[in-house]
Amino acid sequence: MQYLPPDTLAVWDQWMGPVTYFDTTGVVVKRRRIDLGRVLAAVPGASHESPTIPLPDGSFVVTIRRRDPQFAPPRADALVRYPPVEYIRVALERYVARSLGMWDGEERWVVPEDVLAMHPALRERTYGHGLADTDQVMTSHIEVGGRDAAIYVANGDRNEIRQFSLDGNLLRIIRRPNSPVAVTATADRSWRDHLLELAGPQGRDLGVEAWPKREHHPAVAGLSVDADGHLWVREWSESESGMPDQWSVFDPEGRWLGVVRMSAIPWLCRHGTCWIDRDWLVVLKLDTLGRERIEGYRVHGDGRER
Repeated sequence: MQYLPPDTLAVWDQWMGPVTYFDTTGVVVKRRRIDLGRVLAAVPGASHESPTIPLPDGSFVVTIRRRDPQFAPPRADALVRYPPVEYIRVALERYVARSLGMWDGEERWVVPEDVLAMHPALRERTYGHGLADTDQVMTSHIEVGGRDAAIYVANGDRNEIRQFSLDGNLLRIIRRPNSPVAVTATADRSWRDHLLELAGPQGRDLGVEAWPKREHHPAVAGLSVDADGHLWVREWSESESGMPDQWSVFDPEGRWLGVVRMSAIPWLCRHGTCWIDRDWLVVLKLDTLGRERIEGYRVHGDGRER
């Protein structure tokens, strides 16, 4: 789902599905379909499974994973950002494509053979070149929103976010002076405990304890834009919780306004599962039985979270 200012909610299947637009009372305003054939012609490398994000002007962004047939993994036990992704804005009426640049993809682990031998379940999550999904804590991020809607993209490992207009022009680079937050032994233990809790009994079989320890937390854990166009950048504090537990907030012109701290809830606001308005942070979560549920957190002006 995506809030489109001033009063529209867009709902869509991210894999080239139709977009349905609702007003604030829940009435369907319109539906728009994406012509897959024209997308494939305009965007080499796209497929029917390429994720899309609708934009307020009727265009959309397609995510393309650019795999290199000559790719060779580095040494075993390394962490690799592969494959890289390209975000491409496509005009719906004419299907003209414009790239927003190439960005590093999700982080994967080059699993040593001795670890695979000890954890057969991990082998099922291992792709070509011996790369396995971890928790994907390091990845690029894209978000759309604001009263004067814009596109925001971050690589994940740098303290900067690029802001684009809806037609793909670079408006500004938002930089933060934050120093990298070191991963202490306590933070690392907390992070692994979170993973084991989420994975359940299968967690031990996936070799969570063998995953490499990183030196520093990623600079950016997620992006969100509230109803007034403030950019919220999710990040790690020095609390040693192991999970992102604060937000840096910027105004629509990229000026830093301060930090909102909150409890370290596992995987909160990943992959478009949260929304922020003027007073509330609303989260789509899975409970312990795997059922979806919605939680709301009241954001107070003094920085407290409830």
